[in-house]
Amino acid sequence: MSRKAFVTPELLVWARTTAKFSEEKAAEKLKISVEKLKRIESGEETPSFSLAEKMSKLYRRPLAVFYLPEPPKDFDTLRDFRGRRFETEISTALTFFIRGIREKQDRISEIKKEEGDEKLRFLNRFNTNNSEIEVAESIVQTFVPEDKKGYRKNSLKEWITWVEQKGIFVSVTKSFQNQYPIEIDDARGFAIYDPYAPFIFINGRDSENAKMFTLIHELAHLWIGESGISDINLYEPSVFAEDEFSKTERFCNRVAANVLMPETFFKEQNKRGVIWDHSVIEENSKKLGVSSYAMLIRLFELRMINKSEFKLLKDIIQDKYQKFLLQQAEKSAGAQTDYYRVVINRNSKSFSQFVYYLYRSGRIQGVEASNLLGVKLNLFDKLKSNLIIQG
Repeated sequence: MSRKAFVTPELLVWARTTAKFSEEKAAEKLKISVEKLKRIESGEETPSFSLAEKMSKLYRRPLAVFYLPEPPKDFDTLRDFRGRRFETEISTALTFFIRGIREKQDRISEIKKEEGDEKLRFLNRFNTNNSEIEVAESIVQTFVPEDKKGYRKNSLKEWITWVEQKGIFVSVTKSFQNQYPIEIDDARGFAIYDPYAPFIFINGRDSENAKMFTLIHELAHLWIGESGISDINLYEPSVFAEDEFSKTERFCNRVAANVLMPETFFKEQNKRGVIWDHSVIEENSKKLGVSSYAMLIRLFELRMINKSEFKLLKDIIQDKYQKFLLQQAEKSAGAQTDYYRVVINRNSKSFSQFVYYLYRSGRIQGVEASNLLGVKLNLFDKLKSNLIIQG
């Protein structure tokens, strides 16, 4: 007779629903019938210990939690700024990824407080009542070296380096542990504010220029101390009624636009008699390292193109973008991935370096370092080599 796990049925329901698994999907993953799962969750049937262990792994909850009388206090849910077109809940992949980031953040924030590190005082200094230009100037002054200021192509790699040097962790990934893809329709990015260990996530499935806009958009979220999940859909201003969520997203979009595409740049182009057709937008978006769509919205909001021009150009640009996503999917299907590069980018390079330093200096044990990075301890030397190679 198999050993029984006398767990609390309500805890199994809580673990499944907070992992965003339907009864059907969970039963399929656990290789049991939906009817059996329902009996277990209602308390009519006691699961075997091995099945309880499978549930623990699937829902990514400690087995011991299932024996508690009631659910423990979980992380606060991130505010969902993705907009009304998102009718479905946050996916399992994004749920697990956010949960993992918050666990990392809590631990690193705790360590930094214990070591007497100062808060990142340039964060949470503004709100949506401030001028977008003022916030944009603050971001530029905080990160961009003097010799890099001015109209130039914005480099994602360069910006991530500047941002991480100031103590903000930036994660770029396409999935949660490879087996759970994070689609662009899930989120283009999110920011989780913490005065000691703020995190930004950028969806690795997006184009480089779109990732650039996402990074600055999420920085704007941190500048106003607003954690949340973003889609960063650049809607024309007349599409939605102004509500709390759209106000925050539009504010962060406009901050990003002011950082990456200053109004003075467009005024100078207009003085030269530039006609803003699709080819000119594409050419200038490449110059600044932003997406054509972001530049189109910027032109519209600066009233340099009218509504009919906007709609015509929008259809052309979005059609090209959809073709790009298909091409990227085809490339990814057959592409070989560098394990260490994927892990470092997913964790954030500076986070990986910090955890490795904590481990080597004896501040944390190997098991904890391994759990924080999701890397086996016997691979740490190779991880270190790859951190050095990536500079």
